[in-house]
Amino acid sequence: MSNHNKDHLKAHDSAQERKKTDKLGLLIEFVIFMAVVLVIGIYSILSLTTCQQNNKQAADKIQHDKDNK
Repeated sequence: MSNHNKDHLKAHDSAQERKKTDKLGLLIEFVIFMAVVLVIGIYSILSLTTCQQNNKQAADKIQHDKDNK
């Protein structure tokens, strides 16, 4: 095998290595994105639950005030 062929094989190997690194980078970005989506979803659910409880308490207070009049 000549030196030219060896250089060609080395270049080809590093190209494959770059593809693996790119795939790993994409996977990491996807996992981070999904974590952010999950955190936003949990925050939204907690906010909605809290607002619903506050609205129920306010409605109960209004009803109680009407009953006392």
